Amino acid sequence: MENRTPVLMLLAGQDKVVNSQAAESLAQRLRAASAITIPHAQHELLIERDALRAQVWAAFDAFMTPGDVTPPSASTD
Repeated sequence: MENRTPVLMLLAGQDKVVNSQAAESLAQRLRAASAITIPHAQHELLIERDALRAQVWAAFDAFMTPGDVTPPSASTD
């Protein structure tokens, strides 16, 4: 039996610390990973504006919901 650990990568669209394109490329190579980019967000997603932080929590909640394997796409604001 193959074990697949689900991974959710939340990426900031305007990140100046992490290369979001490299992280997204890694997510594409992993079997059970998905990457969601939060447009207009900077590196610290949890201290962003309310509208951007809400997208982070919505993606997290969807990821943590049993049986839901695909988090929703982040919307632009």
